[in-house]
Amino acid sequence: FGKQKERKNIMNIGNNILDFWGSSGESMLSFSLLTLFKIPFFFLILGNILLVILLYLRVKILADTFSSPAGKPIKLLLKAYIVTTIIVSLIAVLLIILA
Repeated sequence: FGKQKERKNIMNIGNNILDFWGSSGESMLSFSLLTLFKIPFFFLILGNILLVILLYLRVKILADTFSSPAGKPIKLLLKAYIVTTIIVSLIAVLLIILA
């Protein structure tokens, strides 16, 4: 019984902390600290997508400047990377919103 009581006590402490951080009390504007922690993740995902676009532009400029037989496979690989990044970013945004 001692270990079960100790586990319940630890779980209650954890639940109290999550309840405290989950809501800021009774107010007309419901705002929680957890939503505040989600904002930096949106900026990271947006920055990742912008970096992918810059990478695409850089490779396109280099491929147009220097003619090389390896230009087409690199462009194809980059386009696959862009599509993968955007799909994964959308899934990450969905998970952040649902959390």
